[in-house]
This record gives sequence, structure tokens and C-alpha cells, in this order.
Amino acid sequence: MHHFILRTMITQLVLKFLSNSTTGDSKETFHIGPLDGEESLQNQWPSKELLPSWRFVMEKYYKMLLSTGKRLSSLIALALNLEEDFFEKIGAVDRPSAFLRLLHYPGDMGVSDEVVYGASAHSDYGMMTLLATDAVCREKNKHPRTWENVTHVKGAFIVNLGDMMERWTNCLFRSTLHRVMPTGKERYSVAFFMDPNPNCIVECLKSCCSESSPPRFPPILSGDYLRERIHDAYSNVKTQSKCTKGCNLALASYYVAQGSNLTYISRIFSLSITEILKYNSQIPRGDSIETGTRINVPFSCLCLNGDFLGHTFLYQTQVGDTYGKIARDVFANLTDEYWVQRVNSFAPAFIPDFAYINVTVNCTCGNKHVSKDYGLFVTYPLQPGEDLQSLTSESGVQTTLLEQFNPSSNFSGGSGLVFVPAKALCASVASTIDRHKM
Repeated sequence: MHHFILRTMITQLVLKFLSNSTTGDSKETFHIGPLDGEESLQNQWPSKELLPSWRFVMEKYYKMLLSTGKRLSSLIALALNLEEDFFEKIGAVDRPSAFLRLLHYPGDMGVSDEVVYGASAHSDYGMMTLLATDAVCREKNKHPRTWENVTHVKGAFIVNLGDMMERWTNCLFRSTLHRVMPTGKERYSVAFFMDPNPNCIVECLKSCCSESSPPRFPPILSGDYLRERIHDAYSNVKTQSKCTKGCNLALASYYVAQGSNLTYISRIFSLSITEILKYNSQIPRGDSIETGTRINVPFSCLCLNGDFLGHTFLYQTQVGDTYGKIARDVFANLTDEYWVQRVNSFAPAFIPDFAYINVTVNCTCGNKHVSKDYGLFVTYPLQPGEDLQSLTSESGVQTTLLEQFNPSSNFSGGSGLVFVPAKALCASVASTIDRHKM
């Protein structure tokens, strides 16, 4: 039954366009599912009159990729100190749930000032993905320590490991967080999703577990796992997304604890000290900062999966870190324990040392129904003793305006996030943005 449900969801033809007004991602896709099997749905092909050889070519390409995926699974098995045919023996690659996705990214998706991605930052759900790209390259990312540019190599595939492989290997192999950046040019790529047979049991491999690293996940059928992930992703989809676009700039109000300095803070956010100082004229030109003060940290505010505005930072865990400690001490309450745990696969009791995890910070780009005069906002975590009056005094923003921009916030609680219009910074930041565009 699970086998049929999964194939029903992923093998029928889908031709869709995700426009800027729905999710913030912009692409056309064409799906080709498994070619045989009694439980497979029939693929729907363009007419032979229009494309005489297209079906033959696609089916041949599908079979070649399937063979390549099976060979890669053997190499992965050897890398894990398993027998070469391990994944064959457990039935993972016997009639796998593999499908081919043809992708087209329109060239105009990067010409506006909106933050519009071909694909927002994500990892794939399954076992592995083979990706063939064209020769159109994006511009070099200005934060190379956060995102690595993967250049096109003719005749080569990009191989991304998925969340299921991470689960299988007890987090020894991490799934690949990736995204598609706008280039202003048309792009084409082909993704082959190689997922196991839905009846294959996915459980932490013994070769990836030890006394110090016990299994983090219980066994689960591959089909059940993928079905749960798809359900979680799409069960709450509404006719309109909760956000449609982000903005190029937001600020995080970072509360400086004892022992912190600019070098430490710049490493957390993958920024240079010079870039941070642009938004903090009150800081003397040095590395030390007074404890108990705040500094503004710039970042881009993105529409994440059409669900909410935020930015995901990569953080390397240290010995003794917990999700709560990372949220509270490292990121100075710019997020909370729930949000850090939500965007990571590690169980709270089994966070490995020196692993890279996601830390998501919420943000806002304003509300035109409240006021069109403010486009830059500060994500501001309240500290004990702070309230609406003290925030009004510090920010110079009217009390009624703060309440209107934060209708559900409890200003008297001394905790939680509020979004504050960066009134005093607007003029200087505007000139900074202009310089960045030159």
C-alpha cells in the first residue's frame, strides 16, 4: 500500500511553474517516474508528432542514470566498511523509487531587487541525487565561508546526499544543503532522485554506530519516511503562501555578553568586522565591545519556502553545545531552542562536536498596511527589564507604531523577539546599500 501511495505522489507527470507570487522560487519542472512495474503509474509523454525521439531518449537516459546510481550506492557501501553489494542485499536498489526531474530556470528571475531564488536553501529528502547542470554559472557568493560555489564541469554530475542517507549513516554522512542562485540568464539542469525501494527498512548502520555514538533514529520503512516528509512539507499548503518575497537587508540586534568581541561575533555570522562596523557608528575602531551593549549585524531577510521570513546561518558546534545554549549564549536569543532544533536532524541528546548545524533567525521587511515609511527592520530580542517604554526611548520609534508592527508581542515579558524600525539608521544604511549596488 505504501509503495502505491508513494509512486502515486511522485511518478505522475507534473508540469508546473512556481512564480514569484507564490513561493519565492521560480522554475519549470517536468517529472518522469519509474518506467516499469505493476504498481507504477504511467508517465505522460509529449506527442510523437511534436517530439518524435524525445521519449526514447528520456527513457534511455533514465536507465543509464539508474545504473549509475546503483554503482554509486556500491561505492558508498565500501566507504562505510560494508560489503559492496550491501544495498542490493537489503533490497534498497531493487525497483527503487527513482525519478527524473527536468528543470528550467527563467532568465528574468534575477533582474528585480526582490530576493527570488531558482530554489531556496534545502536538502533533498531521499538517498542521493545526481545533478547535471548547464554551463551558466552564478556570480561568486560574497560570503564564501557560508556557501561554496559549485562550478560546472562538462560531462560530470554533482552528487548530493539526501536526508535519508544521513539517517542511514547515523549522521556520519551529512545531507547536502544547497540552493540555486539567480543569474539573470536562462538555466537548465536535470536531477535524478535515487531513493530506495519503499519497502526497504532504513535503520542506523552498525558500522556508523558506537558506544559514544549510539543510533540516533529508530528503524523506518523508506516509503513511510518519504511519505511523512512529503506530508509535513505539503499538508499545510494553502492557496497563498505566508510570504512572497524577502528583502536584501535586515539587522539583528546582538546583545554583547561578557567575553564577546567583534572577532567572535563576525565568525558566528560569517561577516567581516568592517562590514559589521558599517552599521555601528557608535563602536570605536577596535575589537573590544562593552558588555551589556548591542550591535547591529546585517543579513539578508529571505522568504524561506514560502512559509516565513528569516535567514539560516551555518554554525559549527563546540564541545558541550546544546540547542538551548546555541540559541541563548551563542546567538544571544536571536532565536530559541525550538527553532534551532526544528531545522536540524540531530536529536537534542546527540549533537556531535564540531558539526555544522542550521540556525534560523526570524526577520521582517515591514508591513505596508501599517506604514510604508520603513523598509529596514531590526530583529530585537528583549532582555529582562526591557519593556515597551524603554524600547521606545532607545529606538526613537513611537509606541503605537511598535505595537502595530508587533501585534502579538508581549513587551512586558522581558523576553522574545520584536521587530523595530531602524529609524535612526535609515539614512546611513540607504547610502551603504547604494554603494553596494555600484
